[in-house]
Amino acid sequence: MEEKIAFGAFIQKKRHEAGLTQRALAERLHVTESAVSKWERGVSYPDITLVPALCGALDVSERELITASEDFAQRRVEREARTLRRMRKGILMALNVGYGIALLVCFILTLAGPLPWGVLAIAFASLLTGASLTALPLLLPRDIRAWGTLGGFFAALNLLLGICALYTGGRWYPLAALSVTLGLSLVFLPFLLRAVPLPGALSHQKTLLYFCANSLLLFPVLATACQRGGAMESFFPVAVPIALMGLALPWGLMLLIRYVPLRGLARAALCCAWGGLFNLFVNPVIRTVSDGVPFALVSPSLFDWSNEILLNANIDFITTLAVWAIAAALGIAAMRRKNQ
Repeated sequence: MEEKIAFGAFIQKKRHEAGLTQRALAERLHVTESAVSKWERGVSYPDITLVPALCGALDVSERELITASEDFAQRRVEREARTLRRMRKGILMALNVGYGIALLVCFILTLAGPLPWGVLAIAFASLLTGASLTALPLLLPRDIRAWGTLGGFFAALNLLLGICALYTGGRWYPLAALSVTLGLSLVFLPFLLRAVPLPGALSHQKTLLYFCANSLLLFPVLATACQRGGAMESFFPVAVPIALMGLALPWGLMLLIRYVPLRGLARAALCCAWGGLFNLFVNPVIRTVSDGVPFALVSPSLFDWSNEILLNANIDFITTLAVWAIAAALGIAAMRRKNQ
């Protein structure tokens, strides 16, 4: 009986807050005024089919109606959600107005004469690139917002680069487009591989796929750079070996971390040892490839820093010794921990 009275009092309170009389509420629900009176006096409950309509008339949730109490936490969440939606619409409107005004100003200046049509096209592509990062995320559904924004930005940026290349008469667009693709791949490919389901064994080799994809993307960038610089003949004898030497460090670290069955300090020691070995050989290999001199490890002389070769040799020697010392310390710590 007390529950019915509490329920009736709650309906009466919310009806008064909504500014409704018993007759007005009854007309909205297509019931008699006597039925509403019985609910408020705790004589009876409304039919379950009336619950949605009653909640709408009283501006309460079904949970609030059933429990005959206000859910302040849920109402706060709903208010905040409505506020965020209004803010989102306001921000989107402000962005659209701002982009529209900027484009209109450029169009008027183009018609008036100060700006050529090519600059107007560049301005349009620039605004489109900005909109892909600011307005587009507000328009896309949440489930495709991240990748939709990235795709829109990539397309808009390539359009901007292409228009700039056409306007300047340069042939640098392929190099710029490939460089942008490589840069975005370096940053976002891990997230894409995590989000995309891969079949079978490939699902456990995402790190290897990441390294393979970006390593393969590097060589078209180098080839385009060599072609752009008029040095295509040096691509295979110079650029490719130097690139492979540069890739040796991250590839070696990845293989050691990912596939060598060691843990913690032992793995760190092995990575430091590989880093020291790479540091010892990288400059002699690059010197052999670029200058055509025979491969040789220059003997360091810590008391002679008179020329560039000895300077580099001394720095490489000190750096390698320091890294190997760290590797040795880590290895000793790993063995002591294992014995303990």
